[in-house]
Amino acid sequence: MTEALNGHVYEAQVEAAIVLGLARWGHAASPPPAPGWYARPHAMGLALHDPTGLPFAGGLIEVPVGWTTTALVSGVIAAYGVPAGLLPPTGDGRRIAPLMTAARRLGLIAAGRVPLRW
Repeated sequence: MTEALNGHVYEAQVEAAIVLGLARWGHAASPPPAPGWYARPHAMGLALHDPTGLPFAGGLIEVPVGWTTTALVSGVIAAYGVPAGLLPPTGDGRRIAPLMTAARRLGLIAAGRVPLRW
């Protein structure tokens, strides 16, 4: 995190994600599609891949079969930032929701709707 001369706070990795095509997720109910980005399972959970195909971020989470089945059809909302990551619906929404709301208001979340690739 760094504070610019104009007083705005920025996080370098979030800014990199935005340059690569994720949207700054502010007040919109749902972020827009992020062409070229995708989520893919890895040995310990999920990874978010950028348009070059490189892993951008990963999460150490258990991915339920029902969530995976739905996500393969519908895609997922991938959010990266402070304090975001790829979270399946089994995450504790009561804990993360206020943190996400505050971070979105500050412009510290990059997000997009992405496909899940198996």
